[in-house]
Amino acid sequence: MALPAVVEKYLNDMEIKKKAIGGVDEEDALVHIRQICVLFQQDTEKIKNDLSKAQSEVMRLQEENQQLELALEDTKIELQTAKEKLEEDEKAENADSEADKAIIASKDEEIEALKNDKEALEKKLEDAVKEAEFNRQSMDKAEAMRAEYEKKYNDIRDLSLYIGEIKASAANQANAEAESIVGKARAEAEEIKKSAESEKDRYEADIEEAKQRKLATQAEMKAIVQKYDGIIHQMRDELDTLGVRIHDLIV
Repeated sequence: MALPAVVEKYLNDMEIKKKAIGGVDEEDALVHIRQICVLFQQDTEKIKNDLSKAQSEVMRLQEENQQLELALEDTKIELQTAKEKLEEDEKAENADSEADKAIIASKDEEIEALKNDKEALEKKLEDAVKEAEFNRQSMDKAEAMRAEYEKKYNDIRDLSLYIGEIKASAANQANAEAESIVGKARAEAEEIKKSAESEKDRYEADIEEAKQRKLATQAEMKAIVQKYDGIIHQMRDELDTLGVRIHDLIV
């Protein structure tokens, strides 16, 4: 993966001053090293901000999942209330025939099936929470990578100070070390950049997948709610029919 454009341009345009008696100027080399580190630090801060925004998006998805769970619980309560009302109405009408008991058993089976659907949905929500935790761990890895980069920057800075204290008699050796430091700094910074951007891409892919899972969960909840409404209407119709049958039997 390519380096940031501003860093690439700086490295391409960089020219280290030469000494009159041969070799590179140590102070000028240190100036270039510091500038390269500053440019990489700025780009790393941008990546950190992007990851922070992604973490906020995961938190928002978790809150929406909690709201969906509450809505599902409310639907369950409504269904239970409808069942209790049906049972009370059946007791009031003394509907003790085998056919009536079969209807109640059938409704109990439907309610049990709906409970199973709810448990499956809760499992999916639990998986979504686990994915959010995985994304948080990815953020921690990115933060550790940033800390490692800062340590490398400090090491380069310390080396720069050390080079500035080298005696004139070791000038040729200092020049060679300065050129080596520039090459190593560039290679290490490029590796850190590649790793950070790879983590960012994977993190964004996880966020997109979480969004798709949320949409699928919402669609399933909508279908369950519609199914509940249909069952309640059907139960009311059957109750009305049962009332007519009991009335005919009494008459």
